[in-house]
Amino acid sequence: MNLAIICDLNPKSGLGHIRRMRSLFDALKRYVNNCFFIFPRTDWDFVKRHTAGLQVNYFDPKVDNYVSFAKSLSISIVIIDSYKNTCLIEKLFAKENIFSAVIDDHLRIHCSNIIFNNRADIASTYLNQNVGKNWFVGPQYCLVGKAKRRKRLYESKEKKILLHAGGASLFRSIRYLCESTILAANKYN
Repeated sequence: MNLAIICDLNPKSGLGHIRRMRSLFDALKRYVNNCFFIFPRTDWDFVKRHTAGLQVNYFDPKVDNYVSFAKSLSISIVIIDSYKNTCLIEKLFAKENIFSAVIDDHLRIHCSNIIFNNRADIASTYLNQNVGKNWFVGPQYCLVGKAKRRKRLYESKEKKILLHAGGASLFRSIRYLCESTILAANKYN
């Protein structure tokens, strides 16, 4: 079975998508014969710099598209984590009998076989409108890799806390995150 991961990776999109897909790639390569990333050749230098140690295939967007390229590589499963993704691309994968899974950040309409979203506050009425779709929602579907520890260059008695609410979809949770963090920090001291 061949599995391909499609995600945003260019100077404008940043490194968030590749970081969470790298975590997924590391987990999947134990179970799948051939797992790799697919990128258009347009940002080749940038992609190469940030994909060291990963299996990557490039296609020429003037000649191919994601679907025809995936078909040429005998892909049976594709995972998509991209703001450029549209329902049309997902339909084209389905037409070629390629199973697709989507990581959704913004509650878009999808045509994939399964859709993952890490928001806890999605109304069931929204999910019911997408009848026939297999949505997996909640913070347990957040793809975060292991954080790398940096060496401390100095020791400080002052403790600093960095709060990061993730993407725009988690903005509503920032108040709870702040309050919980302050309570935990006070309890720690």
